[in-house]
Amino acid sequence: MINQISRNEAIGVVVTLVATFGLLFFGNYFFKNGDNPSKDAQKKAVESQVIAPTAKGALKLDDTLVGEGELVKSGDTVSIHYVGTLSSGTKFDSSYDRGEPITFKTGSGQLISGFDQGVIGMKAGGKRKITIPPELGYGSRETGPIPPNSTLIFDVELVKITP
Repeated sequence: MINQISRNEAIGVVVTLVATFGLLFFGNYFFKNGDNPSKDAQKKAVESQVIAPTAKGALKLDDTLVGEGELVKSGDTVSIHYVGTLSSGTKFDSSYDRGEPITFKTGSGQLISGFDQGVIGMKAGGKRKITIPPELGYGSRETGPIPPNSTLIFDVELVKITP
């Protein structure tokens, strides 16, 4: 003998099934996962990085244009155009003014550590603003037009990478 269900019970079963399948197929559309940031949020996180924390500050990187190809890694030789300014906005140096980029081997200690670390992870054609605290720049030394304990800001363009 088969038990019959009432009309209200049948409607309840149908509504439950529709709701269950609806959530399975459309749940991600209505209920965004908080652990999955949007592509814009992911891009923003990559574009604005803070690395190399020190006691007083940290190296800050802001990609204004992401290049293409391989990432710069320690030991690569790079050619870079740059404009260096103080936090006041006063320009103290520019490779553009000289008409040619600088070329150096990353990780070799040829330049101040903040600049050296700041180009790691860039791609050819990329542009980045590197904000360097004094501890990763010239520190308490006065160097040419750069006063002691200066925060340095470099707008850099990666022209070429040679592994």
